[in-house]
Amino acid sequence: MTTVYKTYRKIRKLFLVALLTLLITPSIITSQAYTSQHIELPEVALEHFRIGMRSDIYGIRMSLIYFAGKYKIRELGQNLLEVLKNSTDEELCQMAVWSLYQIGDNACCKKLQELLEIHPSEKIREYCQFLESIRKYKNSLAIIDR
Repeated sequence: MTTVYKTYRKIRKLFLVALLTLLITPSIITSQAYTSQHIELPEVALEHFRIGMRSDIYGIRMSLIYFAGKYKIRELGQNLLEVLKNSTDEELCQMAVWSLYQIGDNACCKKLQELLEIHPSEKIREYCQFLESIRKYKNSLAIIDR
């Protein structure tokens, strides 16, 4: 009988954990609603981003580059250009290009075009041309909607 009771207690704990997870998750998701606005961070947070982008740990670098684009942090545009200029890893470079286009800063996109003229990877240049065509298309739609 004690093994049945122990099993019952484990199932009850598991059920309560699952229930709490289901109750908490929607509030977390709705509080992080998607926004197309640029996010402004305090200088301390920006410095932590910059330090992380120079990390030796690949996953940290990739994640921070991704989040810079996802949350459109304009202040990190120059750092993304440095990643593209100094890195030989194609995936990291692609993520930096994607983030720069997500941020949408015209000055950084112009510098990106100049940098890609001398970039050794043909794959990165093609990827950038693809994203540039999407950006131009979105800009033309924005003009039409006005």
